[in-house]
Amino acid sequence: MWNLLDNAVKYSPACKTVWAEALSQNGSVAIRGRDQGLGIAPDEQKRIFKKFVRAGSARMAGATGQAEELHLISAPASRNDFSGLVLDQLDPAACLKHLKAILSPHPYDLEPVEPVIEFQQAKYRFTDPVDALAGIDSRSDLLKMDWYKFENLMRQLFEAMGLEVHVTQSSRDEGIDAVAYNKADIVHRSEILIQAKRYSNCVPANDVRALAGSVEEKRATAGVLVTTAWVSPETKAFAARNNRLSIIEGGELKHLLAEHLNLDVRIDLGRHPRRATSAAACGATASGSSS
Repeated sequence: MWNLLDNAVKYSPACKTVWAEALSQNGSVAIRGRDQGLGIAPDEQKRIFKKFVRAGSARMAGATGQAEELHLISAPASRNDFSGLVLDQLDPAACLKHLKAILSPHPYDLEPVEPVIEFQQAKYRFTDPVDALAGIDSRSDLLKMDWYKFENLMRQLFEAMGLEVHVTQSSRDEGIDAVAYNKADIVHRSEILIQAKRYSNCVPANDVRALAGSVEEKRATAGVLVTTAWVSPETKAFAARNNRLSIIEGGELKHLLAEHLNLDVRIDLGRHPRRATSAAACGATASGSSS
């Protein structure tokens, strides 16, 4: 009903008066309206109650032959401001100017939306993080650190590098100590598996091969082995051929901790490390603490 009355006023340029009456007929109410507007051709009267139908006279009223341009207008008004308006007498342009309305000349322009980067984290079992930095004093020896705190220290190191990192549960880690995600770059999004080896001797080649297998099985982007010790030249060559593995040895780890966490630590091997010249020799000297 409101739509009918609104159209009666809208399409009555000469006379804005609209008459409406309600009649009682056989227990029902009939509402009848009358105006002095453009009128509707008899052959169109049966279609006017269908959705989105406009009579020909309405389409031609005020037609310029040019395409309509839509605009979005935001006009905030308090209750007091709105109640003071005389809606049937106001000038639309003056009213919008009075309300300091905001006009958008491009209603179909898209809004910027930050890309959502998601990973399938359900294939891992994560545990609650701890603050490993809280218990580290000046020149702490990483080899004497609790293995769980060492893993969390690696988490905090990679987080300082701009990654989102989760430590895995020790009973279900499948040789993976943490998983890092790069969510800052939609083009170079990555899932990185981390092994943290708190060793005092050479890391066996089998540990690096196991990491390579986990990267392939989990369909991860890359794998990183971080150790307080070192690996053999053959193991480094294997990682280089794989092209998805990186190795961070003890000296490099100290540098990264100082650069990203401003942390000065010791890795006190107790003696000069005996550098293994082969993977077999490295495996023979693989005793030591492990996370």
